[in-house]
Amino acid sequence: MLAVSPSTEEKTTGKTTGKTGAKARDRVLALIRANPEITVKQLAEVIGLSTHGVDWHIRKLKQQGWLKRIGSRKAGRWEVLG
Repeated sequence: MLAVSPSTEEKTTGKTTGKTGAKARDRVLALIRANPEITVKQLAEVIGLSTHGVDWHIRKLKQQGWLKRIGSRKAGRWEVLG
């Protein structure tokens, strides 16, 4: 087994998470632009994340002003603002 110092492991994990996180957010936005009525479950299936992971990305996109939900949770749709 290869010994890795904690600092190296943390740096690698941070870089990977940042890169994959940006890709996932871009993918979420692209899919919502294509289908504003898409559900979190559908997004999760297409992107390959858990529904919790998709919720996290959506929450971040809302906080950053990129995404807005119009209407109810069941009958609503997404609006990409950016």
